[in-house]
Amino acid sequence: MRKCSYPFDWILSSPKMVMECIRDDFNTFLDPKYHRSMGDGTSNHTVYGSMVHGNNFHGTPTLNHTFTHKDITDPATHASYVRAVERFRAVLSSPDPKLFVLCTQDIVFDRKEIQELQILLDQKTTNAQIVCISLHNDYTTHYSVEHAGNVKYVKMYTYSRSDGRGFAKPDENDRFQEMLTSLYSFA
Repeated sequence: MRKCSYPFDWILSSPKMVMECIRDDFNTFLDPKYHRSMGDGTSNHTVYGSMVHGNNFHGTPTLNHTFTHKDITDPATHASYVRAVERFRAVLSSPDPKLFVLCTQDIVFDRKEIQELQILLDQKTTNAQIVCISLHNDYTTHYSVEHAGNVKYVKMYTYSRSDGRGFAKPDENDRFQEMLTSLYSFA
């Protein structure tokens, strides 16, 4: 389904962080004066580090560790984020339908905050929908969906945890994709 990368990929970005970035057109996000290397190919953003959302693969919060998979202080990595922001801006300016996917482990989304994000997206673009997926663990794979306007809230339960690329049990990856394709048509 994914065809390219965008600025929030592989970041435990909260809806608040997403809104702040959109409101200031990613100027603060891309400004090197806010970037700090943390070693091991990871880095933090001094403004947005406190706005990360969710837990890592091990179930622990990653507060003040914005880029857990990349070091944005590396010039090549920074350049890739500049390109990702340009792609995101192009998506916002497109009249085509767009789906914004927010996915987190062990956390339920704040509906008031998501409503605020939807209002902001409605101001910045057209044909936008949001799906908020909260991943939880259980012995069987199942999910429930609630609708609120252009937002769908999904609680999905799986035996294994997601590492962001997929679940440890291959059939749970199939269930995840089936869940998404049952809710949306991807052309």
